[in-house]
Amino acid sequence: MTYRLGIDLGTSSLGWCCLETKDDEVTGLLDIGVRIFPDGRNDKSKDPLCVARREARSARRRLKRFKERQKKLIEDMKASGLLPKDTQTFKSLEQLNPYELRAKAVHEKISLYELGRAIFHLNQRRGFLSNRREERKKDTKTTQAMKNLQNKIKESGCVTLGEYMYKFPDYRRFKNSTNANGKLVIDWYPNRQMYQD
Repeated sequence: MTYRLGIDLGTSSLGWCCLETKDDEVTGLLDIGVRIFPDGRNDKSKDPLCVARREARSARRRLKRFKERQKKLIEDMKASGLLPKDTQTFKSLEQLNPYELRAKAVHEKISLYELGRAIFHLNQRRGFLSNRREERKKDTKTTQAMKNLQNKIKESGCVTLGEYMYKFPDYRRFKNSTNANGKLVIDWYPNRQMYQD
C-alpha cells in the first residue's frame, strides 16, 4: 500500500491528512486530524513564553563560563608562581586592595604574589567591548562616557585606570546619576582598552 501524507503546520496547530494512493492516484482517505496546542506567547504582552527561560539559561551559562575562566586563570597563575599554592597564603592575598596594588605597580616594583592579585582582579573587571560594528562607529552615550573617563584620567595625572580608581575611590562603583525624569545618566564608563593599558 502506498500513501501520501499532507501536513499543515500553523502557529498553534498541526493539521495532517493521510491519503491512500495507487499509481499516483488518490484512492481513499486513511485518516485525518488536527492537533491544537497553546499559542506559546503571553496573552497580554504577546511576548514568547520562552524568553524568561532563555534569559535565565543565558545568565547561568555566562556565570559558569566566568567561573571556569577564573578557575583556569588561578591554576595557570599558581603554576607560573604568580599566586601561592597553599590556601592560607592565597586567602591572605584577598585582603589586599587590588586598586592599591595596581596603582603601586605603575611606579614601583611589587612582589609576584601582589602582581598575581592585581592580574586576578583585572580578570574580574574586563571593561566593555562591543561586538557590534555599527555601535563602534556611532557616538552613543556609552562611548561618550568612555571619553569622559579617559579625560578624567588624563586630567588627574594618573597613568592607568587602576591608579585613577585608587586615588579617587568614589569611582570604583559605577555610580551614574539619574536625571529629573529618573533616567540613568552615564557619566563615565571604562572600556576594554583602558584595562589592557
